[in-house]
Amino acid sequence: MNLIHAAYEPGGSGPHPAVLAFHGWGANALDLLGLAPHLIDGKSLVLCPQGPLTVPIGQNQNGYGWFPLRLGSPPDDNAISIATDQAAAFVEQACARYPIDSRKLVVLGFSQGGIMALSMALRMPQRFAAVIGLSTWFPESLQQHAAAREALARLPIFIAHGRSDSVIEIARARQSVDRLRAMKLDLRYHEYDCGHEITAQCLRETSDFISDKLASGIEIETGQNTQSVLDGIASSIPALTRAEELGFRSRGAGFDWRNLTQVIEKIREEIEEVEEAIRAGNEPAAAQELGDAMLAMANAPRFANSSAEVVLRGACDKFEQRFRQVEATARKRNLELKQLDDTQLEALWSEAKQTLDKASPAL
Repeated sequence: MNLIHAAYEPGGSGPHPAVLAFHGWGANALDLLGLAPHLIDGKSLVLCPQGPLTVPIGQNQNGYGWFPLRLGSPPDDNAISIATDQAAAFVEQACARYPIDSRKLVVLGFSQGGIMALSMALRMPQRFAAVIGLSTWFPESLQQHAAAREALARLPIFIAHGRSDSVIEIARARQSVDRLRAMKLDLRYHEYDCGHEITAQCLRETSDFISDKLASGIEIETGQNTQSVLDGIASSIPALTRAEELGFRSRGAGFDWRNLTQVIEKIREEIEEVEEAIRAGNEPAAAQELGDAMLAMANAPRFANSSAEVVLRGACDKFEQRFRQVEATARKRNLELKQLDDTQLEALWSEAKQTLDKASPAL
């Protein structure tokens, strides 16, 4: 095979689901092999190719990379293309050598390897069941090589990043997600309170994502599905994540709103039903209608090239800043919030908004 690699093979004769895992800058073929037992309960064949570039890492030791780093500048597009072509050849060789179920091939990458995973998947989306980028980013130059939008629309993408990542800052990851969302891709984005690493929570959610996508019944060659597109969505996952996944899956089957205006109309309809239930004194019905409204709200952000996680996180941050300002003002004036009436509380809140707006107009 054209690239040195490490392999984890599950029991049984196969064919097996397979994960192609690209390491980051300065690592080697063994770097991500330890993930294998934790991906879909160790039931997938995991192949970890080693980058062709030698990278000195000190103490007379070498690591490896996929394309040269250019500090302060975007990576060279031609170098990425050459590396992608090498990786694509490796995939074909691997499928010929190992008992791989070609319909269930997932590409995953960490850091620089994440750029490789995205580059491969966007150029040849029909080859993969899903793509995963961990602690990585998406260079704008890769867009020019992407396949047709129709082919990309059915490729599930999972991006995860640490908010304290000092190697690839979270701002770059968020910009990358915005760029990918603008391409109308089926994208899930998660953030974690960690640095440039793969945490246990990230690994669990990565494995869940792979399991869900491989269990969805998507046939890569034909696009046909003999099961429900909702199969494989665990009812135990957080409700917000489940709501988004239900929306994305049903969209893939052609059942969706056409634009944000339609979503807003649906939310208004549900809120009106909440109000009717409240007027009738029917609290269980009101709670049920609130759930329907929240389901629509959870899917609304993707029509604005965002996600429920991102917009809700922003709203939480904004509320926290404003409420802390309210508390600070109350302490300064020797006021007890619990003793204030609605008018006084509203006045404090408005004052906090004005104070923060002057300090930072984006709030």
